[in-house]
Amino acid sequence: MRGLSRSKIRPIILTIIAPIAGFTFLYLLEVFLDVELSKKLSAIVNFVIVALIAFLVFPRRLGIPFGRIGTRGVLRKTGFYLPENA
Repeated sequence: MRGLSRSKIRPIILTIIAPIAGFTFLYLLEVFLDVELSKKLSAIVNFVIVALIAFLVFPRRLGIPFGRIGTRGVLRKTGFYLPENA
């Protein structure tokens, strides 16, 4: 049962938690600093937070999806790199 939760449920929960972290950060920013952000700026900030989680936390700490590799390795395996002759 442990293998099932680790391989099936964990990635689903993590993809739900990442946007929640962004929304929570924005909420705390608006409440404690009394700042009102536009919807567009909120979306951009949330996107940046989720991207950082996806490209830094998931591969380095959790080993998702390619095992524990650095950010450069993840970007290369997903196709975000310049060709050598560029």
